[in-house]
Amino acid sequence: MGVYDSRRLVSVVPFNGALFNYGFKTNIDTAQSAQLGHNEITGDTPAGTVIGANSPKPARASRRFASGTVSSFIDVAAIPTARTQGWRVGKAKIRRGGSTQFSISVYVTLLGVKYAWNIPLRNWQAYQADLTQMGVRAATSDDSDLIWGASSPKPPRAYQTIVLGDETNTISTFVDPNSQLADGWKYQSEGQDPLQTP
Repeated sequence: MGVYDSRRLVSVVPFNGALFNYGFKTNIDTAQSAQLGHNEITGDTPAGTVIGANSPKPARASRRFASGTVSSFIDVAAIPTARTQGWRVGKAKIRRGGSTQFSISVYVTLLGVKYAWNIPLRNWQAYQADLTQMGVRAATSDDSDLIWGASSPKPPRAYQTIVLGDETNTISTFVDPNSQLADGWKYQSEGQDPLQTP
């Protein structure tokens, strides 16, 4: 397939022990996809498949063909055989949680996936009780199964507007869709339906 051909939505298991599939679009041909363990997705995206995540990233494999070099993500189970077929394979990348003096990593659980992002540490300290009620949890360096920046599934957002004298501040956060909003919070968005292909 050429670079201008239509791209197909496929998925791979990104690393050993992963509890989700990593979904992405590719335009490599179906024979090459098969060598890399790609599972083609047609119709609705299956539950347990994460689309467009910034992290973690599966290992990337590349191989030179007569028509040029082909590179794509590879399923962890396909790596041994792909190497014998001439593919060069890199390493999967995982981003863990943690905190600094200015921010803290947090997550909500959505369909078994830990959707993670960073918030200002002062917000966590000031609104921890509300955030905890809405399913937000602090992430640590022990969390190796965090999903960062996925377009699907994406949890809903909630916000609260606070008036202090002449100042009005709005604070927003992702929330667990199965939790109850804390007092004073309202929904800002519904999130991304995980079964709809973005």
